[in-house]
Amino acid sequence: MPAPAPPSVFSWPIVLNVGVTALPLVAAWGARRLTWTDPVGQVGWAWGAMFVCSIVQIAGVIEKRAFVMRAGSVAVGVLLPLLLVPALLTWIGPRAKRWQTAILGVTLAAAVATLLTLGSGREFSIIYKTPMHLGLLALTTAMLASQGRRASDPRSDSAEPGWLWIGGGHVVYLFATVIGRPLAEVLVPRSWSAVVDVHMALMLVYSATMVAIAWGIWLGRTVRSTTSQARIIPTPG
Repeated sequence: MPAPAPPSVFSWPIVLNVGVTALPLVAAWGARRLTWTDPVGQVGWAWGAMFVCSIVQIAGVIEKRAFVMRAGSVAVGVLLPLLLVPALLTWIGPRAKRWQTAILGVTLAAAVATLLTLGSGREFSIIYKTPMHLGLLALTTAMLASQGRRASDPRSDSAEPGWLWIGGGHVVYLFATVIGRPLAEVLVPRSWSAVVDVHMALMLVYSATMVAIAWGIWLGRTVRSTTSQARIIPTPG
């Protein structure tokens, strides 16, 4: 009996998910915060890179080139933490920021070591990507806790305006990613149609998280606006 065909890359949940992955980048640009030093801009660049990686993966599927598909998958695993961790650490606080170089170095070393020893296939996802996503999930949770304390304490520095949308969107995305593969592998021997349904559902969840993150970024446009006004309003005396 022939193996069932995988879902088409032109299925509307997949197309929707790929398209909205660019929303955080567009939102950061629209909010005029798309810079490498602004944590909001760093989040925008991170998801802009994920959008490009998604296009590469789809191109690999269309052209039936496994190497291109795996290259896109590896790029996602390497670039997402490298681009997202600096923003999360900034929002957590100065003490966490001191660990940035060490965290990024360990992450990159782990990715390279896994690639060299186990290749870019299923093992790369299990051995490297799953712990990486769990690490990002832990950092995002810490970011939410830190920003929540700032938002509730009038004596502390003001929180990022869209912190709850940005952090909440990442938590849902990362949690869904962590449980997605084990769930699919449990369902494979039982029902291929169920695997497809789960995959499509994840695409819709991912799309919703991108909208949430983009909205949180857009709320941050008030930071740039307030800063600009403070520069042009003369002070007395």
